[in-house]
Amino acid sequence: MGQGRWSKWSVGGDERHTLEFGFAYRFDVRAGPKSNALHPDFWYASARAGSLGEFPTFEAAAQACEDEARRLIEEALRRGDSSYDMKLIGEQWTLYLALPHRLRSRKTRTRYK
Repeated sequence: MGQGRWSKWSVGGDERHTLEFGFAYRFDVRAGPKSNALHPDFWYASARAGSLGEFPTFEAAAQACEDEARRLIEEALRRGDSSYDMKLIGEQWTLYLALPHRLRSRKTRTRYK
């Protein structure tokens, strides 16, 4: 279950970042191709429902994910969904918004060091 923080991970050397709230809301940002072998040319952002587009920086892609999360989560909270999962998601959302550097990703623990 997501904890309402960005997590950084990789698959085959491709950098990826994930933001999850409960089991229902997941947002991903992944690096595009690197034409200069150092920095990605652009970043892809997506939600469970589909693509959110391509962005020039990680921060812009993360902001697009946050905007979509705000739209989806706050709409669900306004509807008054009182399920246990939604209560947890509401708490995670509140804590996430209080983070001072919430658009930064953190490296998750890896199994192999």
